[in-house]
Amino acid sequence: KLKFDKIGKIKKVLAVNNSSFILTKEGEVYASGYNEDGELGVGDDYYRTEFTKLNFGKKEIKIEDIGGQIAKTVNNQYYVWGYSY
Repeated sequence: KLKFDKIGKIKKVLAVNNSSFILTKEGEVYASGYNEDGELGVGDDYYRTEFTKLNFGKKEIKIEDIGGQIAKTVNNQYYVWGYSY
C-alpha cells in the first residue's frame, strides 16, 4: 500500500523501468523503486519501497516537469541523475 498523504497534490506520475516518480503541483519530486545505479536521484543506491523526496542541492527549486531521470525547473534549468553508461 502506498502512502501519499505527506506528498501533497500530484501533478504527474511517471514509471520508468523499475522506478516510479511523482511530481507535485508544488514542484517537488518523489521517487521509489529500484535504485542500484542511482536511478532515483536520492543520493544513494538503496532500493526504496516508500516515496522519498529528491533534494536538488538548493533551496526553493521548483520543478515544472519530469521525464525519466531528468527534471526541468520553472527557470528552464535541468537536473539529471543515475548511472550514465
